[in-house]
Amino acid sequence: MTTTLFRLLALLLLAVAAGPAGAEDPKITISLLGTGCPPAVMNRFGPSTLVEAGQQKFLFDAGRGALQRLVQLGVRWQDVEGVFLTHLHSDHVVGFPDLWLTGWLIVPG
Repeated sequence: MTTTLFRLLALLLLAVAAGPAGAEDPKITISLLGTGCPPAVMNRFGPSTLVEAGQQKFLFDAGRGALQRLVQLGVRWQDVEGVFLTHLHSDHVVGFPDLWLTGWLIVPG
């Protein structure tokens, strides 16, 4: 199921990034924001992957520290257009409330 989901999402991202016919080749960048697991390991944040397809940004999973890693990359949370949760294990979703609840903050710039 997970492999099929990732293939489907990859095709979706390619289609979105392609834009109108004749547009330049899209640039797709994948950044691993965290690769940790449920136990708290200080040098590895929880699972989270940022996919940038052209100008669009998507987050796959929101593990512990996802927001902090976005800040480290200079990516504004407001620019993330979608969050995809691959499954509902705690280490993949525990950072989501941080992303969601930060929405009320007014961030300069």
